[in-house]
Amino acid sequence: MLVSVLLPIRNEEKFIKNTLLSIVNQDYNKQYIEVLIADGCSTDNTVKVCLQFKNQFSRFNVFENKKLYVSYGFNRLLLESSGDFILRLDGHSEICSNYISSCVNYLKSNSNVSCVGGWVKHFSNDFTAKLICNVQCSSLGTGGVAFRNKPLSIRYVDTLAFGCYRRNVFKTIGAYDYDLVRNQDDEHSLRMNQNNLKLCLLPYINSTYFVRSSLKKLFFQYFGYGFYKIIVFVKRNTFASFRHLVPLIFVISTISILLLSIRFNFNYLFFYFLYLIPVCIYSFYSLLKIKSLTVKSFTLTFFSFLTLHFAYGIGQLYSILKLPFMTKKLKSNFPIL
Repeated sequence: MLVSVLLPIRNEEKFIKNTLLSIVNQDYNKQYIEVLIADGCSTDNTVKVCLQFKNQFSRFNVFENKKLYVSYGFNRLLLESSGDFILRLDGHSEICSNYISSCVNYLKSNSNVSCVGGWVKHFSNDFTAKLICNVQCSSLGTGGVAFRNKPLSIRYVDTLAFGCYRRNVFKTIGAYDYDLVRNQDDEHSLRMNQNNLKLCLLPYINSTYFVRSSLKKLFFQYFGYGFYKIIVFVKRNTFASFRHLVPLIFVISTISILLLSIRFNFNYLFFYFLYLIPVCIYSFYSLLKIKSLTVKSFTLTFFSFLTLHFAYGIGQLYSILKLPFMTKKLKSNFPIL
């Protein structure tokens, strides 16, 4: 059965070669793999690198995505694709050699499942990025997202990274929402949940995702996640998990404590230590596990936690303040395949 691998990308010269090599090295018959790329007007050599793989697949094409955003690129590729199954990948990810075959086999033998995927290994050779990776994969950092760590067994989940979908999913509930610059896949997964379409996480396949390499990049990444997460909640009129609201509550609590301290008594700052102390303890023990406990690594880990939590929560708060001015963007805006 034909599998369409869709890659909406931009400026991925550094990683896209390994991404495509991971597709070339699949144990699934290459005659039944279609690779379609939507390039968001890259300013580096991304397209040139991609075209080097043109002869590796019987079906391969690169399209220009003038809108730049992932939603537009993915939806364009979806319309161009012919596969029975649809696999979405990023340009800075790699999949294990049995990823496609395992997804196809599972979907063929489990008709009640609409999307399947593997767990994600976060990786980087950069020292700072390794510590950020450690934070992102922790329960304190991201609330225990299922696909960030290897599960003990096959399990149903609320969302997946790099999922392989049955084509009829997009005929039933539509494609990505054009208004979402980030969190497109989260919104789509939430839509699947609302329509009783099951997503399944397999422990025996995985992908590798290359993480942000600085606190600044981490901040803007999670600020965007937080901002668009609120828009997703409003569009879908629900939220997938209470943990998604914790960063917002955290930021509002922080602001409240600071205002109370300035207005009345600085003893109110004591409540803030109820957050800082667990972060210190968690940073300490997480570094012991990876045998990298130094003053530098502890400081970077500690501030990675703070950066992630504050960025996500501030993004959510900013989104709520902007909601009255975004009424047009709060309606569903996606095509049906």
